[in-house]
Amino acid sequence: MNFIKDFLKGCIVGVANIIPGVSGGTLALTLGIYSKMLGAISDLFHHFKKSFRTLFPILLGCAFGVCVFSFVIPYLIAHFPFPTVLAFIGFIAGGVPMLVGEWQKARKHHTSHSIACGIIFLFFFLGSIFFATCSASDTGNSLSANLSTIIILFFIGMIAAATMIVPGISGSLVLMILGYYFGIVSAVKDFLSALKAFDVPAMLQLCKLLVPFGIGVLLGLFYAAKGIQWLLVHKTVLTYSGILGLVFASPITIFLKVSWTAQSFLLVPVIVGCLLLGICFIISYHFAKIDE
Repeated sequence: MNFIKDFLKGCIVGVANIIPGVSGGTLALTLGIYSKMLGAISDLFHHFKKSFRTLFPILLGCAFGVCVFSFVIPYLIAHFPFPTVLAFIGFIAGGVPMLVGEWQKARKHHTSHSIACGIIFLFFFLGSIFFATCSASDTGNSLSANLSTIIILFFIGMIAAATMIVPGISGSLVLMILGYYFGIVSAVKDFLSALKAFDVPAMLQLCKLLVPFGIGVLLGLFYAAKGIQWLLVHKTVLTYSGILGLVFASPITIFLKVSWTAQSFLLVPVIVGCLLLGICFIISYHFAKIDE
């Protein structure tokens, strides 16, 4: 039962990681799997079997969510933007009470000035919004497997993973700003299509792009987890203040990155969106309370 629950939570985090503006780290926090993911990644080389058992269903769900919804999410964002956006805002909002509670508990055990907490909150809140307003041109819908691109993809993978694991920061948004979002998503979709057709030459060619990116992601996850874990232990109140700033800014950053039309705000999409907002809020809040 725990395997299935962690797998489904991993799917949600995986889906979030391919939507620009939505933070997979935030959803991992709100779904109650962030801490054990962080601990398992940090202890991977010290307690490999235990860490692997913890991470396997979550990462399997993440991979499944990324693979399946790399086709679905762009379609939903393009055709049903308002309901889709409100669904993810509901998931994020459902975990806010738990995060506020963790911040309040941390303040009881760690001395920290309210002014410092406020400054950290505003810095990350405003920084996240400013970050979302930045724009950069993408390199296109396809990437060539030359040496320079392979090296760049390795480092892009590290950066993306480090941002994916930080609550409130969208790894896919970072990829978009760096100009590699559409190229990587296209490579994933093309690889899955080649796998379905069992086109071995095409799969091998795409592996030249996806393997170095994947290695960079794994290394980025490991080193970012170490850093975040240290902050949560030694700078708990300030870290949670920054996380809350990022989380509260997330709905704004999502709205900034979606292309809106007049049809997006018709009566039916608004009603459906509000219903999904409430349903996803309840689901996320319920998961957070269970794991708390």
